[in-house]
Amino acid sequence: MLPSVVINDALLAQCDALWAGCCLFGLAAIIRGRTLRAMLWCGLAISFKAQAAFMAPVIIGAMIGRRAPLWQWLVPALVFLATLVPPALLGWPLMKLLTVYHGQASLDQIAGRLSNPWMLGTIFAEHASRQWFMLGYAAAGATAVTIAALAARGSRDARLLILLGALAGTALPFFLPKMLERYYFLGDVMTLALALSLNNRKASIAVRAVQLASILAHMTYLYFFDHPYPALAGAVSAGVGIFVMCQLAAPAFYGLVADVKAGYAKRRAAFALRSGAASPTQLQ
Repeated sequence: MLPSVVINDALLAQCDALWAGCCLFGLAAIIRGRTLRAMLWCGLAISFKAQAAFMAPVIIGAMIGRRAPLWQWLVPALVFLATLVPPALLGWPLMKLLTVYHGQASLDQIAGRLSNPWMLGTIFAEHASRQWFMLGYAAAGATAVTIAALAARGSRDARLLILLGALAGTALPFFLPKMLERYYFLGDVMTLALALSLNNRKASIAVRAVQLASILAHMTYLYFFDHPYPALAGAVSAGVGIFVMCQLAAPAFYGLVADVKAGYAKRRAAFALRSGAASPTQLQ
């Protein structure tokens, strides 16, 4: 009964509940250690919409952390190809089926219609903002790698994986350009799952902030398309939600940094021993 979900599905007749639901089932399977089932759900999710990639950093990190068999990594691609068989048999060109999302991405060159910082480009510098798209891709890439590393380290921590799913579903579309008004959908449902899981004040703030950002994006699309200023307020709200979730993830991040530093020191000591630069007593 989230307002943004009602607007998205009942009013706009979008199919985002299908792929987001598959993402939720995939994450639930990973939490339970059922990696094959998770890969099946991921294959279905990406078959419905390419936006399912927002959950990919969490799933990839958790799969690495749980040391899933290598053959299971092929399952999503096989499921995706299997879903192309019916439309191909009905006459749809196979190459178009394989490249449909690539074609859509190349057609849309606006900075975005989502409540994120790129709305500034849409309003004030539609053409000039395109040269800055790489900054958004870099920020989203760095965020994805960090989330994947945290998921690998905490692959058996259910609440952490839910938190990372909420963060990925919100932060990645926040940083990326060319996002449309409904692209916080995964963040909407995952922040609700986070609030139900943690049941604390910060999680409650996060779900409200992301929900407001998503609602403002939808309302801007419906009623203020030519003057999308309400979405700028939504971008601020989304930023608040991301900031609060980063605070919740801070202990896990500090633990990851400590592990990286310890690993670096260990490798440095081993190199010093091999090169004869120091004795074991000196290193101690």
